[in-house]
Amino acid sequence: MTIPVLEALINARVADIVDPPRSWRKDMKAAFLRLPRDLQLYFAFHEKQREQAIHKALREAAKARKKLKEIEANGDRESAVPCRADHSDSEGMRRDH
Repeated sequence: MTIPVLEALINARVADIVDPPRSWRKDMKAAFLRLPRDLQLYFAFHEKQREQAIHKALREAAKARKKLKEIEANGDRESAVPCRADHSDSEGMRRDH
């Protein structure tokens, strides 16, 4: 086998590697690389979706905290949603806000 052919095979194999999820521990990343490719793809996709959902929730929470801080700083109680501890919905069930 010539060197260019060997290099091409190595490059093709490296391109097939699915990166382990970033949040996984080092020992679990090694185990991930031993999984069949279809499971690697499944776990990688699932973890990416989970991370995106977490980051979205964190952004929304930060935005809400910023809005609350602005409301508190301005003393702007009119733009805040009024909360009443005791009111009922149309079915007579008590809901707290």
